[in-house]
Amino acid sequence: MRVSFPQASINEIHIKGKIKKWKSDYLILDAMLRRLGFGWNANENKLVVGNEIWNEFVQVSTLQFIFNFV
Repeated sequence: MRVSFPQASINEIHIKGKIKKWKSDYLILDAMLRRLGFGWNANENKLVVGNEIWNEFVQVSTLQFIFNFV
């Protein structure tokens, strides 16, 4: 990395942090797509879901988050 990009101040810790974040984001997206009502628009590369299903998902996810840290 330092040979190819000598001016970059990127360390191993930065790369590991990005990979950890990408894995976390992937797991969240994968969990959503496994639920009924969620879909993927390949043309626009985005998640597709109706408002009612999304609101229910946010409520359940928020409660799970709160109870995991209580």
